[in-house]
Amino acid sequence: MGEGKEILKFDGGEEIKPFTDCTYLGTKIDQLGDNKTEIKHRISQTRKAINALNSIWWHKNITKNRK
Repeated sequence: MGEGKEILKFDGGEEIKPFTDCTYLGTKIDQLGDNKTEIKHRISQTRKAINALNSIWWHKNITKNRK
């Protein structure tokens, strides 16, 4: 996974360039197989969801029953 700097070439002239990370089945995988990028990605998604909900939770004109 991106170990070498060489570009793979096929008979039809297609090229595949090396990469450092990818997403497979919703999980981010990096070149070293480390899970730090996956953890950072999930924390980022959670923060976005919490920030979106905070505007509703702290809005004073919305009743408790509706919240």
